Amino acid sequence: MPFGVPFGVPFGVPFGVPIGDNTAETRFTERGHELTHQLFFAGAQAPGMDSFDVLAVFGGYMGAYEDDKHPWLARELSFVERACAAGKPVLGICLGAQILSRVLGGKAYRHCIPEFGFHPVTLTAAGKSSSFFRGFDHEFTGFEWHFDTFDLPPGAVRLAERPTCVNQAFSWGDRVLATQFHLEYTGEQVSRMLEESAAGLPAPGATVQAPADILGNHGGFEAITRGMRMLVDDFLASACRGVVRG
Repeated sequence: MPFGVPFGVPFGVPFGVPIGDNTAETRFTERGHELTHQLFFAGAQAPGMDSFDVLAVFGGYMGAYEDDKHPWLARELSFVERACAAGKPVLGICLGAQILSRVLGGKAYRHCIPEFGFHPVTLTAAGKSSSFFRGFDHEFTGFEWHFDTFDLPPGAVRLAERPTCVNQAFSWGDRVLATQFHLEYTGEQVSRMLEESAAGLPAPGATVQAPADILGNHGGFEAITRGMRMLVDDFLASACRGVVRG
């Protein structure tokens, strides 16, 4: 069976247009896996559980709780819930993490402190011993792009945190990993996101970096690219044992 990764929503782009492959897709492909995309916001229907091996759910401009504004969210929530129940390996990033929290019994909601830009993320004691973060230092760079946050669902284990938004990563069992922070964006993608989101960005402050500072942080982009490669490798080694090859 091919390694199918249905991507649930656009990559954090306000107008719903994916901007090329992100570095998660690139790394999955480098590892020899075939990717498919399921864009629920564009009308895609849920595939059958036997048609894919692994599910990755990425970010978007909508909130995981905005069912009234985005009726398609119900289809995606149901699909992700069924994938978890079926024991599929699932990786959720940003909105994907918030969707995972919600379908596993937690709650997603507007946070009081927005985070935008490159920020340090710290592994918890559980995170340091987790096979999902085997290659990571105790503190590493993540890219934040969110107004919302989530509660840990029952049975989840917090793996990473920040003082201003404590739930940065969690695992649920041995096949589900969720991260609030991003590692998958390229400089080109972030440049477009900043341009198209300019009117809605919060003012720069302690947790919000100015666009010029974000785009000028070449070391930050290099760090998250390395981090995404490690995360994909750790995810494949940990959650996907006996499910996929590569």
